[in-house]
Formats: sequence, C-alpha cells, structure tokens
Amino acid sequence: YDFIEFSYNLSNGEDYDGVYFEQTKDIDLVPYGEEYAPVTSDCTFAGLYNGNGYTINAQISTVNDGCIFPTVSGIIMNVGTTGTLTSKGTHAAGICRKLMPSGKLMTHWGTRDLLKLDNP
Repeated sequence: YDFIEFSYNLSNGEDYDGVYFEQTKDIDLVPYGEEYAPVTSDCTFAGLYNGNGYTINAQISTVNDGCIFPTVSGIIMNVGTTGTLTSKGTHAAGICRKLMPSGKLMTHWGTRDLLKLDNP
C-alpha cells in the first residue's frame, strides 16, 4: 500500500477502523518533497499499523499540526521515525498528533528533530 495515498486518505476522513497494515521495508518520504503531505487535519487512525522494525523518514515543514499519523484510537507498533519536523502548530509530533484512551503506541523509537516555531 502506498504511504502517500495512506496519508492522503487519513487527511480526508478514512479512519481504517479494523484494517491491519504491515510495513515491509523502510519508507523514505523525503524524495517526494511536497508530494507527501503530512497529516494535519483532526482525523483519527483506528486500525493497526505494524512497522515490523522498519522506519519512516520524513522532513515535515508546516504551519499547522503536522505529523506522520493523526489522532490514534487504534494501534501503532514496532516502527521508528527519522527526519525533521518544523511547525507552528500546537500538536506537532514525530509519530502521532494525539493518543486517545483506546489508542496504543507500542515499541516506537525515533531520531526525529523537532523544531517548534513560535507564532508571530
């Protein structure tokens, strides 16, 4: 499954409730530049994402709340994040925007640099 399409669908309201995703290799979103749009809307991921020990590398620069995953009510596990995130948003994060009480983030690691810019 294409991660860019996955992110686009999340931003447009698809929550993937009950859907299982299994990452099969490292994902590098940097070469896609602006073609990769980070999740910025107030949407929810309700599926199960198993990164299988692989990483997602992204360079995100946004004035909104940019992140790789939105609000999570499902499960994200076994995935690392690398890259940079520059944002003026209040909920910018390396892996997910917000974790709901039903959501789980298990075995995540990262080397993401986070630069929070103050609003002018």
